[in-house]
Amino acid sequence: MGARKLAAVFLLSIALLLPTGFCAWNQTVVVNVSDLNGLPLSGASILATYQKANGITGDDGLAEGYTGDDGIYTVNISNTVPAGMENRKIALNTSFGGWTGEQKTVEASADGSAIVVSFVAPVTLEKVTIIVLQPDGKAAAGASVYITGSPIKRAADASGRAVVYMLQGGELSGFASYQSEGDYFSSASATAGTDGGKEILVRLPVQAGTGGTAANKTAVSVKFITAGNAPAAGEKVVFYADGIEVPSYTNALGIATVSVSGSGELRALIHINDYDYAFSFNVTADGAAKEETAVLAPLLKIEYFESRPDGQDCYLLSAKVSDPRTNRPISIKIFPLQNGTALPELPVSLDENGLYSVRVCAGADALVKAVASNSYETVEKTISLTYVPPAPPPAQANATAGNGTLPPLPQPVSPSSPIEGVGAMIMAILLLVIVFGAAVVVLGKKSPESAGGVMKYFTHTWGLLMGSTVRPIIEYLHSLIKKKEPPRGSVFYQPPQE
Repeated sequence: MGARKLAAVFLLSIALLLPTGFCAWNQTVVVNVSDLNGLPLSGASILATYQKANGITGDDGLAEGYTGDDGIYTVNISNTVPAGMENRKIALNTSFGGWTGEQKTVEASADGSAIVVSFVAPVTLEKVTIIVLQPDGKAAAGASVYITGSPIKRAADASGRAVVYMLQGGELSGFASYQSEGDYFSSASATAGTDGGKEILVRLPVQAGTGGTAANKTAVSVKFITAGNAPAAGEKVVFYADGIEVPSYTNALGIATVSVSGSGELRALIHINDYDYAFSFNVTADGAAKEETAVLAPLLKIEYFESRPDGQDCYLLSAKVSDPRTNRPISIKIFPLQNGTALPELPVSLDENGLYSVRVCAGADALVKAVASNSYETVEKTISLTYVPPAPPPAQANATAGNGTLPPLPQPVSPSSPIEGVGAMIMAILLLVIVFGAAVVVLGKKSPESAGGVMKYFTHTWGLLMGSTVRPIIEYLHSLIKKKEPPRGSVFYQPPQE
């Protein structure tokens, strides 16, 4: 085989291998959206789906964005799938406001030339010119104009004018900011313009605290950042400086500026997402510009998410969610996870203590996630269902202890000291004397042996009492005092135990 043939075979082999590693084709798509009268529709949503790199699962490429001021959205896409498996079709979807939109499908061109696709939205637009003037009436050239609820932002021209288009008969609102001044505007104050459209005049208010010369003023710039590290652009800010309330507006970078003449505390209040965030800064007025940062912390929180055993392999889950914005409804979802995938959510109920509760039966160490959300924020927390063994039952009293011996028996209680025993005996003797004395007096009158008189009977009976009761007691007391054993035969004598 000649050298040329070998080179041809080599190049053919390389050509067969290349499709798996190089880009099959590139395509530029231009989407043009207008209203029924041909006016450019700015802010229309565009979604393009196409095959990108996977020839098995279908469309795995996605591009999305909005039409600009000219009603145009341009996207560059590529396909790296080998020719035998490629799909050159591109699906384009557009929508705007209340219009659900429509879909068109095009095919990538063979020569790579740009494809232009036009959509006509079933709406009619009208031109609105926003004229921004400074407090002294001069044109606010370059002023930033934002439209509420849309990505539309305009920069005013040299005459302070910015043009937008709104739905005919609809409402439009937004704000304009210029340096540290700003104000809201609405189509409710629009008047008829000279070109057949509408005009909205925005005259920026005088910023309090800006009088005096620049030499005795200190400019303080505060950058307001959301929890997602995005600038809080176009928001009204109220500063409290030099004892005066100073209104201002954040620019596209989230920065609002105020001038102060005195040192001390500078307070800032910004209302965003239905909440008044308050910040305080310590400022030294020395004429040098100051920069501060204020982070808008998230308000929605899952304070805790806990579990406790509730039957065999079952758990009772409890979550506490808080948000100072009590007027915003909160949605809470709790669902188990399997290999990182969420299973169907569990039926959650709110109890009388304000806790979100649900019962779940799952294996030990299973994962469960709680997700809380409202109109502005979403937070989540995941816990593991750790098994906690039940407490052991209380020990029961047995006949024998663990070593085979009987448990100790209760011992008789003895007087803590001989003195206490002596006192008790003396009291007993006095009680016996009183009882027997009364018995002698009463019975002596009726006894046949009382012929010699009551005194004779008393003497006879007392002798018997002394011999049988009082004498042994006295002998026992004597043995205690002398630390001797009672005499044998006494009622107090106790033989030694063997």
